[in-house]
Order: sequence, then C-alpha cells, then structure tokens
Amino acid sequence: GYNSERVDLDDVKVLTLHKGKMTQARRVPAIPQLQCVGGSARGYHTHPEVVQCTNMGSDGYDVQWKCEADMDDDVRFGAIEVVCEGFSGPDDPLILRGSCGLEYTLEYTAAGDQRRHAPTYPGESYSQGYYDEPGYSGGSSLGRWIVIGVVAYFLYKLIVGSTGTTGNNRRGGVGGGDG
Repeated sequence: GYNSERVDLDDVKVLTLHKGKMTQARRVPAIPQLQCVGGSARGYHTHPEVVQCTNMGSDGYDVQWKCEADMDDDVRFGAIEVVCEGFSGPDDPLILRGSCGLEYTLEYTAAGDQRRHAPTYPGESYSQGYYDEPGYSGGSSLGRWIVIGVVAYFLYKLIVGSTGTTGNNRRGGVGGGDG
C-alpha cells in the first residue's frame, strides 16, 4: 500500500535505469529513466541502454552516486544527477519508489575526440574499425599532403593554362588580367 511506495533515498543502494523507460510518478509527470542533457558527445550515435548507479553515501546534503554503463571507449559520463520525486514534496527525504531517473552529460574521451576529428573516406563505415588498426596515427599528415597536392595542381593549371592561351578567350578562372 501507501507506505511501501515511500522509500528513504539513503536506503537505496543501487538503481538500475533503462533507456526508453519512464519513472514512476505520483505528484509530478513521469520522466525518462535515462536522459542526456548535454555534453560534447550529446549527439553521439549511441547512448547507454542500461545504467547502474550505486549509492556511495552522503556528503551531508545529498546522496552521492557513482554510475556505470557499457559504453563505447569514445564516450564517458560527464556530470550526473540522480533525480527522484519526493513523496510529499520536493524536499521530502522519502521518495516515491521507482521515481528516480538519471540526467547525464555525455563527453568524448581523448580517444573518442581524436577519432571524431580523423578524416573519413567515402563508402567507409565508422564501425568497421579502420581507425583502431595498429599503426594508424591519425589523418594529419595525409590531410596535409592532400592540401599540398590540390594547391600544386591549381598552381600548375594557372601557370600552364595561362601560357598556352592568348588570354583574350578565357572567361573567369583564377587571377587578374584585363579581361
């Protein structure tokens, strides 16, 4: 009955929260059990399906939580906040059983940040693991050579192209001229 729905948050040792499920609610609207509220990886293609949060004790004001999930090495939790419905009101230390949800930010790890800025090639799927192969050092040198090649090509076309014509029959293009 009524009393079995009231729980002291300090007595809650573990919360297991699921993507796509809603919290229990009585006084206020239900919220998603898992909700990403920001972070550098907020738009990441996958978010945790299940998160387990462990009560690490109180700091004298609030319960401190440690939350863990199976996630790609590219991302990690940033800020986390366990939000629960107070049974009688917002400041009630007794909460409605099942009313807790996790609001979190998702941040890129150093590895994820590096991969995020690596070049991608047409027709290549991100999940093929190309960037995880040993010896792949990132795209900075390849990118530099591509830029140098493009600049050299345009300089070549500018020089060879302009010496091979009279200049009067050319339209547009690069550079000045009296047109």
